[in-house]
Amino acid sequence: MKRLMTGTLALLATFTLAACGSATVESGSEVSPDATVAPLERGDGGLSSSSESETSEERSSKETKESTEASTSKSEPAPEDRGAQEVEQAPTPQVDTSNAGFLDAVAGGGVDIIGVENQLVSAAHTACDPDDDVTILAVAGQLVEQERTDKDVEEVVALINEQAQAAYC
Repeated sequence: MKRLMTGTLALLATFTLAACGSATVESGSEVSPDATVAPLERGDGGLSSSSESETSEERSSKETKESTEASTSKSEPAPEDRGAQEVEQAPTPQVDTSNAGFLDAVAGGGVDIIGVENQLVSAAHTACDPDDDVTILAVAGQLVEQERTDKDVEEVVALINEQAQAAYC
């Protein structure tokens, strides 16, 4: 068994090295430092110009002038990067006033909703979907596990579902 394993590992190593052999640089394939590349010429991009006799210097001068005018446009301010700033307190999420009735009803039912308002509203919108019976159950389970209520999961599901049906469906 050990011979079979050793032979397999040796064969695997051989194939691995053979596969990598074509990725290495051969000494004869290096580019000589004396080799140069011809500079690229700017063309008109296949468009015919009204002045075919215009020299490359005139075209270059015109392009430089146009790019300078475009970059100094005063209509758009240049974007500015700013450094990171230290934050002393995390921003509090703003809750839409149209959801206040639902949130007040859930809070009145004995659930601490501070900090989870958006999650509750999102879960409540799924109460109108007859195919989604998991979201409200998951949110209710989280509220119970986070000790935001003294109720059990079934009571919290019933509370959220009842208030959501009244508010959104």
